[in-house]
Amino acid sequence: MIFNLHRPEEVDSVKLSIEAERAKGKTIGVTSGCFDLFHFLHVIYFERCRRYCDILIVGLDSDELVRGIKGEGRPIFSDARRSHIVDALKAVNYVCVMNTVEDLRKISKIFEPDYMFKNDAFIGMDRKDIIGAEYCKELIMLFDLVEHPSTTSIIDQITTQRLQKKLPEKSDVALS
Repeated sequence: MIFNLHRPEEVDSVKLSIEAERAKGKTIGVTSGCFDLFHFLHVIYFERCRRYCDILIVGLDSDELVRGIKGEGRPIFSDARRSHIVDALKAVNYVCVMNTVEDLRKISKIFEPDYMFKNDAFIGMDRKDIIGAEYCKELIMLFDLVEHPSTTSIIDQITTQRLQKKLPEKSDVALS
């Protein structure tokens, strides 16, 4: 379910649902990210998160936030499209778009997750320096799978290949 973090009635509805599940002994997890140019390992990442919890909430970076982090030309897909893709996954229960990195703190404070999931880019950081970690019971670092590049790496690879391989001009194409 996609909900708007800045609409109190939607947040209250999700919070009530989550509290009812928690009363049944269910555990809550939260993670966040860009998830642009969605690929196989994004799915695997969410499945890995769900192995630790019963309900997974994903904070998805807004278009403006992605541009601020990744630079101009990003994201490839709008936050509306990315949130729809993430919401369609079996491993994900709730998705909300985050307009600032501080929105992750807000999500964690509201839902008080049992687990917060981060990738290995956060290894070595002090827990107090990880936004929102103060509101979760346990912080779990999930190592990125090495055999597959990130979205940024895929885009860089495509761009490099395009620059290295000069495509023929229209007048140079032979018609058969």
